[in-house]
Amino acid sequence: MGALTRTRVMVTGTGQLGVGEGIVQCLDMAPANYSVVAANSNFHSASLFSSDVGLVLPGAHETSYLGRVLQACADYGVEFLVPGAAEAPLCGGC
Repeated sequence: MGALTRTRVMVTGTGQLGVGEGIVQCLDMAPANYSVVAANSNFHSASLFSSDVGLVLPGAHETSYLGRVLQACADYGVEFLVPGAAEAPLCGGC
């Protein structure tokens, strides 16, 4: 039997014990096999160190945010992107 593949999921806004960090914890406890890419603008976010990959990205309101998120998704083979911060403009200002 072949090795199990892990679904790569990126969660943004993973700092300060908020929604994003809660999502990361749920993915870690889920019975499915997820590989979590945690992203936050603060390099002290605990999820950056406890996840499979931790990324420091610009803040959600920075002009480079969306491009950096999309580039990180491509670089790490992310299959699902979950915004963990309510203010994340993932649709380019819609």
